[in-house]
Amino acid sequence: MDISSAYMAGMGRKLSVNIGTTVKIEVEGVEYPLQSSVVGLEEEKYIILKAPDPSLKIEHKFYPANELIIRYISNGTVYAFQSRVIEYISSPLRLLFIEYPRIVEHHELRGQKRIICHLPARIIVGETENAGCIFDISKKGCRIILHRNKNSSLIKAEVKKEVTLKCVFPGSNEVIYISGRIQNLKKTYNEMDIGIAFTNKNTTETKKMITWFITTVEDLS
Repeated sequence: MDISSAYMAGMGRKLSVNIGTTVKIEVEGVEYPLQSSVVGLEEEKYIILKAPDPSLKIEHKFYPANELIIRYISNGTVYAFQSRVIEYISSPLRLLFIEYPRIVEHHELRGQKRIICHLPARIIVGETENAGCIFDISKKGCRIILHRNKNSSLIKAEVKKEVTLKCVFPGSNEVIYISGRIQNLKKTYNEMDIGIAFTNKNTTETKKMITWFITTVEDLS
């Protein structure tokens, strides 16, 4: 069983997975991926998965040393690795123990890799302006979070509405204005989480500043 070359964008030994993460299990001889979740692990030794639904009648596939491919998504990245069954138990809980992977491969789902940051910014919609913070950014867009306690009232935001971001990148004293359009939006009473796609209204200089900031953060990382 080979992992598709589409997942060869990056490799590493460290497994970026949390307890409760949903995973897909691919088993030789089973035509469809099986859904499961991570319930425990010990680095460099083993991973414990919740055994798939017993009604599927595929427990006989979980014999020791049988090969599997595990895939899951975390923070916009698809991870995949090959493993082998260590043990399957049905009592007191139905669990599947598999080998800790030697190689973990990943592939970015987004068109551009997003850089995690903490950049104070202001968002302008019409004549209304809010203070917020950009938490991730790429050459194509960013995510900004607004808090009610930092603003007298939150902007009236909606998907597809055009906005302007105003910020100063670290290392520069110049105020940058970035044109964007709201792509997705999550709202609670106290917070607004906004995904923004940059538009073609941005100047070449603005695009260069965004690229410079992303490159600088990558180099520091």
